[in-house]
Amino acid sequence: MTNGLVRGCGILFHWRVILTAAVVSACLVLWFGTEGVRGTDQYWYLGDVETLADQNPAVTNIVYPGKLLREAGSDSSANYFMHHGPFILVAAFFAQFSNPYSSWMWLNFVSHIAVALAIFFVCRTHTQTPIAGWVTALYLVSPIALWQSLNMLQEQLYAGCLAVCLAGFAYRANLLGQVALVAALTIGTLSHPLFFLLANCYLVYLALLLLKAPQYGRVLGLVTVALIFYAAQAFKGVLFPSSFQPDLQSIIAGAVPGVSNMLWHQSDSLDPVSLSLLLDKLRFAVHAHFLQPRNWPLYLYTNLAIVGGLYLFVLRLRVYREILFAACLCLGAYVGLLVLMQTQVRYQQIVAVATFVIIGLTASDLRHLVRPWQAKTLGVVLLGLNVGIASAMAVKARNEAQSESEDLAVARASFAEFPADARFLLLDVSLEAELRLSYALRPRETLIIKSKFLSPTGLQSAVSIFGPDYVVMDEMDAAVLFARGAVLKKIETGTMGDFFIFRAE
Repeated sequence: MTNGLVRGCGILFHWRVILTAAVVSACLVLWFGTEGVRGTDQYWYLGDVETLADQNPAVTNIVYPGKLLREAGSDSSANYFMHHGPFILVAAFFAQFSNPYSSWMWLNFVSHIAVALAIFFVCRTHTQTPIAGWVTALYLVSPIALWQSLNMLQEQLYAGCLAVCLAGFAYRANLLGQVALVAALTIGTLSHPLFFLLANCYLVYLALLLLKAPQYGRVLGLVTVALIFYAAQAFKGVLFPSSFQPDLQSIIAGAVPGVSNMLWHQSDSLDPVSLSLLLDKLRFAVHAHFLQPRNWPLYLYTNLAIVGGLYLFVLRLRVYREILFAACLCLGAYVGLLVLMQTQVRYQQIVAVATFVIIGLTASDLRHLVRPWQAKTLGVVLLGLNVGIASAMAVKARNEAQSESEDLAVARASFAEFPADARFLLLDVSLEAELRLSYALRPRETLIIKSKFLSPTGLQSAVSIFGPDYVVMDEMDAAVLFARGAVLKKIETGTMGDFFIFRAE
């Protein structure tokens, strides 16, 4: 009987059974949680996808004062999408056959599976297959991965692109692997600055191979790939025009820990980039990752990968060689993103493939320290925690999407009586409210202002340039700047509070 019980447990905890259970669990969580749009930035993307799906130019109705003030006295540029790129175009294409939210959710799901497949096959080339299966199962139900799959954000799509990059590098001996790697890095370069860094690192790798074994074919390949990457970088502004920060300096200075990550858009002046600012961002990132207990479940796997990656890189680099270097490079790029831009939980999903590959390599390297039954017990516990946390997140996403949908309907109905060419100023409302209200106001142009980030002169100038017809605030004091007369309309919502519409002064 004891032997039968052992065999039963062995079958139950076999990596194939665990991986299958993880796939089923992930699908159930995603099926339950995909109720609709929620949050903040998602309303940017929802509006952008709807715009392109309707065959309109890549222009948003949201205006920020920084752009108005920088272009004052000159020919102003079009008010392009904030985060334009290939993935928004793909989502808009599929939205023509369903709807923007559903098309994005399917892209998230495909990316989620692509990351899982990359983790499994990359790990399997450098570790034992059971370890690859267990690590992939942990990824499939990891809270951040499922949370990003439930939200209409680009991080999961970036993650899928990076997964193809790392898998292509791992299988670069195959022509298909090389093509996939170059294609993914090119698409990534058109999408996010992190990929152009990785593209340049790949060019350095190709150059080193060329120095070791000079060949005409390798020279031609290096030149061709370099031209592809730099053409993508040079023409991405033409192919996908965006209102995002144009250079590294504005990216760094535009995000200050504890203040805002929108200063380049909201302010008329930025503090210069300094070492103290970079150190502040680093301290903020370290504190968020390691020193806030409430964040530990969310950063668990990234933190494990950081520690494991340092161990392997220092002591075992010769064993795992290029694949470890590539994975650590991706993780290092993530750290650089935190220091140069800002710390956000969702950013770690971009490098999820590298995170779990490093965890797989570390688990393989240290497997002699624990017995198989102990490792499997730990794995089952982690899987259970993952599913529990992810399920709670799915409930949260579902409830918030339902509540926000109701409030969005109320806001749209309240704005329906105003002309489509009316201009609105959203003055000092919360981030959640400003993006939802600006979406509800489409196609009416909407200036979003946080007065605390503008000088009195800059504030007056921005409003004067924009020339609003109406002002929306979350207080009904008609004496507030730029508002004139009595309240025209009151909007009552459950998730954002109440808002008051005034005629502009």
